[in-house]
Amino acid sequence: ELEEALAAENMTLQIFHPSWQCWSFQLGFSKPDRHFFRVLDTRLKLEGFLPSEILMVGDRIDNDIEPASDFGWQTWHFH
Repeated sequence: ELEEALAAENMTLQIFHPSWQCWSFQLGFSKPDRHFFRVLDTRLKLEGFLPSEILMVGDRIDNDIEPASDFGWQTWHFH
């Protein structure tokens, strides 16, 4: 679904560096568990990113958009 949504905007998943991508199932935490967002926030801060430079792409307001916004991240809600 994400690849289709990106394609509709003339983008591909390759615009995001692999080390900057994170899938909740890889960490063993289900969103909206705040631990998922803390882990990712810490990982990206260690790479030099500010919260305002982080983009959460998600299809659910409650699981993706609201928790990411709580961390100061940018969000993209796709349907």
